[in-house]
Amino acid sequence: MCWPRPVPVYATDAPIAELQPAELFAICILRLWVLHYRDPETAPMDWRAGFAHMHIDQQGEAGFDALLGLVARSAIRTLDIRCKRCPHLGEDEGWLLQLICLLQDDRIAEAAAILADW
Repeated sequence: MCWPRPVPVYATDAPIAELQPAELFAICILRLWVLHYRDPETAPMDWRAGFAHMHIDQQGEAGFDALLGLVARSAIRTLDIRCKRCPHLGEDEGWLLQLICLLQDDRIAEAAAILADW
C-alpha cells in the first residue's frame, strides 16, 4: 500500500543557518556521509567523527549509516543533497529531517511515504 507523501515541513533552499542545532548536525553529517560515499578513496570518513564529538554511541552511527546506505542503493531518482559548503537546504535534505522527526514520533506510514519517493 502506498501512502501520499506528507506536506513538506522544510522549504527547499531555506538557509541552513536558520536550522536548530540538531537539524544542522543531521545535515552536516548527511553531507559528509554523501561525500565519503561518492568517493571513499579521497573523502575522509569525517562524518563518523561528528557522532563521537556529540557523544552519540556506535548504535546511532550504525543506524544512520544503514539508513543512508539503504537509501543510496535503492534510490529511484537523484536526490537533492548539497555540497558541504552550500548555505541552503536541498529538497531531499529537508525530507530527511522530516523523516527523522516522523520516525521519532512512530509515524511509520508517513515515513514510509517519504522513503517510497526516494
